[in-house]
Amino acid sequence: MDDKKDLAEIFLDTNHLFNRYNMTWYGKNFGGLDPKQGQGRILSALRRMNSVSQKELGAFLKIRPQSLGELLQKLETNGYIERRRSTIDKRSLIIDLTEKGETFQLNKPDYEEIFGELSDDERETLKSALEKISTKLDLLIKKESKPAKPPTPTETVESTETVESTETVEPTETVEPTETAEPAESAEPTKPTD
Repeated sequence: MDDKKDLAEIFLDTNHLFNRYNMTWYGKNFGGLDPKQGQGRILSALRRMNSVSQKELGAFLKIRPQSLGELLQKLETNGYIERRRSTIDKRSLIIDLTEKGETFQLNKPDYEEIFGELSDDERETLKSALEKISTKLDLLIKKESKPAKPPTPTETVESTETVESTETVEPTETVEPTETAEPAESAEPTKPTD
């Protein structure tokens, strides 16, 4: 194995372990609610937008109404939120955090347990390297997500294969005859008929 593959494998393994650490910590402390996904994401948004309508919350988080309703039902059942009818529009539901919902994510994993093994220089080197990798990955993702542009008629397409074709290719540009232009002679000689 070459060094680059080893580095990628180490990076992926570390990322996997870091995610498992987070899931374990949130599972132990918040019943598995991750603040960046699903129910945890809703609670994080509600801490910033307290007393918001279900419709506004769905639009803010870009979640379909049915999916949002299911997630809110789970949060309400577990005591994180309360839903009530709006006094202005009886069709609208207003969502409020409960005390339990307010305390969600005030505590975070103690990452010092992980990074405490590194010296200040090692931390700075790791931070710099991860920022470079993150920037490069972001650029590659943006590049790959752009649709391929077909070549324009003025661009040439390079090919290493020779393709034989029996199709007739029509010219892409037509030339209008002028009054002084003589009719073009045929490029192929005519065959005598029997």
